[in-house]
Amino acid sequence: MKIINFKISILISLILLSTLGYSQNYKPKKNKESGGEYGGYAVKKYSDLKAFQLTRIWGEINFKGLYREQNKYFKDFHENEKYSLYSGGIILRTNSYVLHPNFLTLDLDAEYNPEKLKDTYLIVPDRAEANNIKKFDGRATFFKEKHVSFTALGGYSEAYSNRENITNIKGKNLNYGGLFAIRNSILPATISYNDRKWNQLELDTKRKFEGEQRNLEAKYNLLVFKRYYKDEFSYNYNEFFRRDAKLFEVKNISNQIKLTNEVAFDRKRNYVFNSILTGINQTGYDEFKRLNSYQRIFLKLPENLNFNGSYNFYSLDRFVYKLNQHRVNSKLSHKLYESLFSNIFFDYSKADHTLFDETNYSEGIDLLYKKKIPTGLLTISYRYERLRQIKSGSPVDVINEEYKLTDGQIILLAKPYINRSSVLVTDETGTIIYQENFDYILIERDNFLEIQRMPGGQIANNASVYVDYTATQSATYQYDSNNHLLFLSVQFLKWFEIYGRYSTQNFVNQKQTEFLILNYFNQYVYGARFDFSFINGGAEYDDYRSTVIPYKLMRYYISLNGTIKQKFMYSLNGSLRDYKMINNEVNQRYTDIAGSLGYMLNTRTKFMVNCGYRNQTGKQIDLDLFTVKAEFTTSLRQLYFTFGVDYYNKKYLTESIDFKGAYVRIVRKF
Repeated sequence: MKIINFKISILISLILLSTLGYSQNYKPKKNKESGGEYGGYAVKKYSDLKAFQLTRIWGEINFKGLYREQNKYFKDFHENEKYSLYSGGIILRTNSYVLHPNFLTLDLDAEYNPEKLKDTYLIVPDRAEANNIKKFDGRATFFKEKHVSFTALGGYSEAYSNRENITNIKGKNLNYGGLFAIRNSILPATISYNDRKWNQLELDTKRKFEGEQRNLEAKYNLLVFKRYYKDEFSYNYNEFFRRDAKLFEVKNISNQIKLTNEVAFDRKRNYVFNSILTGINQTGYDEFKRLNSYQRIFLKLPENLNFNGSYNFYSLDRFVYKLNQHRVNSKLSHKLYESLFSNIFFDYSKADHTLFDETNYSEGIDLLYKKKIPTGLLTISYRYERLRQIKSGSPVDVINEEYKLTDGQIILLAKPYINRSSVLVTDETGTIIYQENFDYILIERDNFLEIQRMPGGQIANNASVYVDYTATQSATYQYDSNNHLLFLSVQFLKWFEIYGRYSTQNFVNQKQTEFLILNYFNQYVYGARFDFSFINGGAEYDDYRSTVIPYKLMRYYISLNGTIKQKFMYSLNGSLRDYKMINNEVNQRYTDIAGSLGYMLNTRTKFMVNCGYRNQTGKQIDLDLFTVKAEFTTSLRQLYFTFGVDYYNKKYLTESIDFKGAYVRIVRKF
């Protein structure tokens, strides 16, 4: 017992001594006075030592009422849904400290919105924002201003949200973690841990998702010789679990290390060497070991010459195969005066796979000429590349082929003759398995498959996905391809430009290429664009004469943004992509219009209208979506008022939804 009491005494003494030390160098930060943007009550002066000191408290009390009505039509089915809600809630945020501000600071954020509702269904689309029902976030920081600090954090929330005005989601999230940091000018380091659990329910489709992710990361930077040498090391442990709707459970555990170095051999950084080494060992649903080594050197040579060279070694070991790949890139660049830039390049890669060997050679030239002309600028560029590909071995399944899905663009899977039932689409981690006809669709285009994301699904616009599939293809083949690209642009008065682009691809020295369907093409692109003050836009014609998917495309786009006397604000953005498909394919058209108009009576009162329209027509993509929202906000002292109405109409394939609603919100901030 005496030993325990002695240890407790020592601990208390150390705490008191450390806080006395903190009081000598701590300068309290200024806080907003009561009545500011958030209001709040702040302690103007800290005393040196307090068992507990509340330094600031602020937040709001709110009332919200809304009414919404929705009609849904699906083939011969009609459903009328009505929803009314009254809710009052409180948001409370506090800042405090224990013993001393530099010993332990506490930041708490809580929100609670009890509701009284009357509805014939659970919820209709929330057009404005995520509607938090319950929320709590907390953060505790030890030794905030010292060289060594520790932060613990956690949070819980329940909310309704909306994905692209199409898919309505009810979600719960729980997260907690911590951060240990060492701050200095020689070897700063951090160790962080995060654990997040969530579940989501798509209210219209009834798809359920559950997941949990644990992450531990340790990182340091070596800054002793930072002018000439930089070093960064990180270790990452990641555990990911997910259960998707009507799908089996997916769980992966990965360990990753990454080492990054940079060495400059002179003060002006004319000679620089970079190195990145990454290793991953993953177990679970998708088991693999991966090693990636990337080395690069830059040399600034006499006579305006620059050399870039790199070597990349990539090794992947999966259950069914092994892959070792070597790649060498080199480029010699030259600048003549201020107008002519030229590059010659050579690339070599060799892949040794369990089932095949593949070798690629690529060489070519890049030229860029820029010249000022009366009232403008002339730009001419040319690129030539010759590629030789040699492959021998057995047919192999395609795994983790990356595609970026962008609305309005035709994206084909790379190989022809794909077994449609073999297609598997995932995210980068391989743990989120997307579902066909919910998250993406596949469209047959002759012997190819086109992939498009579904609006409102789990795949965001411009997001990358990874695709596995099986395709009938030649086991052994060889070919050379020639690629030419010529670009010409003339810019007038810095705001108007006309341009043209011609590109072509052909193949020679072919051997056993019967199942490849090589893409011979000639592409002609002509366009004009302008950028003048508050307005910019353009038009482009694309004639793509291809042996795979030929088309003719007209694209128009325009954007207007500005203010008038600091009172009126306006924005209008529109685009149209009109594909005329050749070979008896169904034409495709994508139309997007979005606009907003605002009027600010004074700093506290404003009126805003936002509207949007999207139309898609084509093969399996028909969509007609219109949204509009008007909102009026004002305030009187610390009282804030919001009144709004919104309307929504969607027709997607055979489904039609018509929605209208109104809402009011009153907030008292303190």
